[in-house]
Amino acid sequence: MEMEYFKEVKSAIDDLEKKAKSMDFEEMYFFSEVIDKKEFKESYIYVIYFENQKNEEEMKNIKEAIECAKNKYSRESNDYIAFPKVNSPKESKVLYVGKSSKDLKTRLDEHLCKDFHKTTYGLHLSAWWKDEDFGKLKIKICNVSEITKGFKINALTLLEDAFSYEYKPLLGRRGDSPKAS
Repeated sequence: MEMEYFKEVKSAIDDLEKKAKSMDFEEMYFFSEVIDKKEFKESYIYVIYFENQKNEEEMKNIKEAIECAKNKYSRESNDYIAFPKVNSPKESKVLYVGKSSKDLKTRLDEHLCKDFHKTTYGLHLSAWWKDEDFGKLKIKICNVSEITKGFKINALTLLEDAFSYEYKPLLGRRGDSPKAS
């Protein structure tokens, strides 16, 4: 029975990878353009990235800024905020890869505001990000509702994992799909 499950998972992963190659991403500036957009009530994969490639020194500065925020708003403080895991790529253009299965606008608000759902893991950019220090962020958004329909496994998590693996973002954990381990 367990072997059958893994065969089904592998087949689903292969099918998703084929479909993912033809995904269309909509690109925009993070938040300034997203806020005025329509409601996003379906399943989405999104990639938050730097407008310009970051070198090793710039990555170090960004890591220091989020680590400082993580310390300031730690579990021991009265103002705890759940920040994402900090990864260690030497250079990257991608800050974070994520998914949303219900309401993308709300999920993006969690990434922007430090006082919005503090215990939900998110970027909480208002607590530490400064455009003048680190540059502007852009976002790519892709509606994956049709691609993920009909799978018995969490196809959205598999897609998130695939993009995290490919883009190697500075922040965020890999999902809990079998391929992520």
